[in-house]
Amino acid sequence: MNDSYSITANFALEPGWHSLTVSSTPGGNVTEPGMGTHVYSDSTVGNLTAVPDTGYQFVEWTGNATSAIGNITAASTNITMNDSYSITANFALEPGWHRLTVSSTPGGNVTEPGMGTHVYSDSTVVNLMAVPDTGYQFVGWTGDVGTIGNVSAAETIITMNGSYYITANFGLWQPEPRVLLTVSSTRGGSVTTPGEGTFLYPLGASVPLVAESDEGCNFTRWSGDLGTITDVYAASTTITMDSPYSIRADFSGAGGCFIATAAYGTPMAEEIQILREFRDEYLLTNVVGQAMVDVYYRVSPPIAEFITEHPSLKPIVRAALLPAVAMSAIAVNASPVEKAAITGLLALVAVAVAIWATRRRGRGSEYT
Repeated sequence: MNDSYSITANFALEPGWHSLTVSSTPGGNVTEPGMGTHVYSDSTVGNLTAVPDTGYQFVEWTGNATSAIGNITAASTNITMNDSYSITANFALEPGWHRLTVSSTPGGNVTEPGMGTHVYSDSTVVNLMAVPDTGYQFVGWTGDVGTIGNVSAAETIITMNGSYYITANFGLWQPEPRVLLTVSSTRGGSVTTPGEGTFLYPLGASVPLVAESDEGCNFTRWSGDLGTITDVYAASTTITMDSPYSIRADFSGAGGCFIATAAYGTPMAEEIQILREFRDEYLLTNVVGQAMVDVYYRVSPPIAEFITEHPSLKPIVRAALLPAVAMSAIAVNASPVEKAAITGLLALVAVAVAIWATRRRGRGSEYT
């Protein structure tokens, strides 16, 4: 050793000997003679056995030895070693089976069903679970996501109606902005979804709202911070949480809370039903009518309580309500043409009142 050296021992097949290099496509393997390189003496007949995985079937042998293989489409056959060969066992999915190939971006991995390629029979529902590394958060599934239950959920499902490639995406963890929603109700019912109290929601979330009335009572509207409620007059609706909000479900007919109910002694009185129909058909369908209903709901409770405490006033109040009940009965029982005319008349009256109020404010400002 007069210096540092690098040397390689070189070998070659002896005359009369040949090599057989065996590989396979995904979906199975070669058990005879096995995967890799094997050496045979000239003219040796060697066995070939290809075994498919579940959901796969053997297709054929390919390579430079097709003429030396007994039957290239048979999973079990033989090869005559007249030369050195390289062959591949080819597999394909059986009919009714699909591949699911799962990968992820840096920052986490998929624990169910695991990373890589998996095979399932048609229509199988497969659990998906993506687990972020420390300091990362799951962002969403991408790829062939058409049958994924919820592409934004780290734990969800995928229905195997075909072969799919999907990726779990992760990003650096960031605190999610959240806002408060405070929910309450008046007497006569309750809010069943999300319930009553204070709740914390992600900023921008769409939150379902469901109000249910007690027996003999009716939901009237939502009040409070109404800007992002889809329909303030619907008992079942949604609110978009782009800011902290406080809302209330308002009910009518709750144990003498409103003037008409207090006067007639029951929320199921025929006169009250007529007044409700007039409210729903004529008042709640326009801005001015809605404002009148809002005023009524604000001023009614103390007046109704006073009537309830002084029963002798009930006949007087009923008599005072008689013209309103009679007019409402005519309106709700009118023909479609007559209802259109009444609606138009109410609109004209609303416009006239608005003009009068505007002019009155204008004259008032002249003297200030």
